[in-house]
Order: sequence, then C-alpha cells, then structure tokens
Amino acid sequence: MGALLVLTGCGGGDAAPVSWKRPCDMLPKAVVEKSVGVPLVAAGSEGPYGSQCLYRPPKTAEDFWTVAFRSDTAGTYCTEPKSQPAPEIDADAYKIDDNGRVVVGGPYRGHCLRIAGYSNRIDGSEVTVASALDLLRTARGRMK
Repeated sequence: MGALLVLTGCGGGDAAPVSWKRPCDMLPKAVVEKSVGVPLVAAGSEGPYGSQCLYRPPKTAEDFWTVAFRSDTAGTYCTEPKSQPAPEIDADAYKIDDNGRVVVGGPYRGHCLRIAGYSNRIDGSEVTVASALDLLRTARGRMK
C-alpha cells in the first residue's frame, strides 16, 4: 500500500476556494507529493453523497493507493471507530495511528473530511499523523 502526508505551512492562503465536490483540487497532487516524499498520480471520483481523490505512485496498481482524501455530506467520515481526539485541529477532529495506517478527519462546515494514508517501504513514501493533520489543514483552508 502507500504512505501519507507531511506538509507544513501550506494552508492554501492565497489559493482560490474550491468546492468540496472537487477533492483533488482541495488537496492538490503536488502538495501530497511534497508531504509523502514520492511522485504520485491522482484520480478523483464523485458519488451521490461524497467525493474522493486517491493518490498513488505511478507504477502501482490502482487499488493500492498511498493517500485517500474523502469529503461527504452524509456524515460517513465525521467519526471513525477506535480514533483519538485531535485537538490540534479542533474539538471534533479525530486521528488514528495504527501500525503504518494513519487516518485523520472530522466535521467541517457541514461536511465530513477524511484523509487516510499508508507508509510504504517499497516506494519510500511516509505518512505520519503530523503530516496527515497538515494535509487536512490544507484541504480545509482551500474549501469553499
């Protein structure tokens, strides 16, 4: 599988606001690549209640993504079983660090945002809770 993010100081300050239905624009590939430390390709999709963007190394099978960013209005990703609070984001945010699997997320502006990632020794990508939280901040900063 893959890895997740590391990004500091990329809150999207001057970037134009982006719709929650465009997660690949809320969290640009270049930002995720910088965070994870390897080149990636990104593919987005939209469903009836949410949207997602999957980031993976170019030569990796499509179902072996490194980072997944999801946004929805159905409440699906507002909570996560076995998670811990992430007060570094806000009182409702959560985080999970489980043996190479990192998940962060929570409610934001009437939507639920979730970033999941996997560190991968084969491609050299690395995802940490800190980097995932930075990516979540970036996505929130760009959201309309």
